[in-house]
Amino acid sequence: MSRQDFYYLQLAQQLLGHSSYELISMKADASELWFQSSHRKDKSIVRIVRRNFKSAVEQQKDVLYALQRAENVRKQRGKSTLTLNTIYFADFDPFYTEQSLESAPSPSKVNSYVEQLTAEKASAYEPLFERLGLTLESADNCSSEEEAQRIEQWKHKIVLFVQKKQSEEQQIAGYGKPIFTYIFLALQILMFLFLEWKSSTQNTLTLIQYGAKYNPLIMEGEWWRFFTPIILHIGLLHLLMNSVALYYLGTLVERIYGSGRFVFIYIFAGFAGSLGSFIWNTSISAGASGAIFGCFGALLFIARTNPRFFFRTMGSSFIVIIVINLIFGFVAPNVDNAGHIGGLVGGFLAASIVSLPKQKKLYIQIPAFICTLLLVGSLLFLWIS
Repeated sequence: MSRQDFYYLQLAQQLLGHSSYELISMKADASELWFQSSHRKDKSIVRIVRRNFKSAVEQQKDVLYALQRAENVRKQRGKSTLTLNTIYFADFDPFYTEQSLESAPSPSKVNSYVEQLTAEKASAYEPLFERLGLTLESADNCSSEEEAQRIEQWKHKIVLFVQKKQSEEQQIAGYGKPIFTYIFLALQILMFLFLEWKSSTQNTLTLIQYGAKYNPLIMEGEWWRFFTPIILHIGLLHLLMNSVALYYLGTLVERIYGSGRFVFIYIFAGFAGSLGSFIWNTSISAGASGAIFGCFGALLFIARTNPRFFFRTMGSSFIVIIVINLIFGFVAPNVDNAGHIGGLVGGFLAASIVSLPKQKKLYIQIPAFICTLLLVGSLLFLWIS
């Protein structure tokens, strides 16, 4: 084992256990790890590499590779700029000059800083650890046997940490089966066929008769009309669009949250969408759009609580899709955007209340529950009174 292994693995395991850093990527042999700052305003990445380069050209290629990856991370996370700090741990210097590293072409929105540490630069270790908010344990205070023991301990800690994170992500991605997604899908198709058989899904009187959101009747006490519009659709195109969206979004949310939580999120988001439509839209409305936007809201909750999993699996493009759908709702005719926004907010609040499976967070869940009660209660009171 090299002395560089001692400092590299020490740095790696300290970064893994530090609350200010979050692991976003790692090579299988742990020879390269990428960390991002957990502070929202800090747009920096720390990349540590244990590798010996034979030539400056080889290292220069690695710098360029890292810059392109950092640019992809920046785009994926929707950051305007990003700072990449690369720290190389090597047994010897390749044939290069500091200028050749610093002058490497960089994507315009990624600022790159490179630091090369070798055994001859032992004085640089302490400033590095201090800069990152870590504590250095010097190898000079350890015997060869103790040094080797430390290296094995740190390796073991790194492997266990990564295995734990992978297990948590696997649990998030595959907790439940999409049973109720298919039930809701079948219900809206059956109701569409039933209304078409009775008259037409575009017949206003038929829609009102079978539960569409209709403000005058809600004001008269037919509160169930906040829920029944979820399974009603106006025309075949409306049904097809919402069925496709429910199939893809619903299955994803139900797999992540489990069936019980999904039912609560979906129904509450549907109610919140109907409530938003009731307050800001006097027209007759129906459709699962509010509940489907609630699925978007539930996934945004994951972006808030599990950003690494969210951005690695869905990315900022998912947020772009939500924005596009909302913009489309504002510019397209006959789209109940109040219901969409209500559903989006409702889905986020519902997800905050139930949280993710096996991730009970009462300090989030209880305030979310209280805020939701106050919000719904005040909106209904102010509108009806």
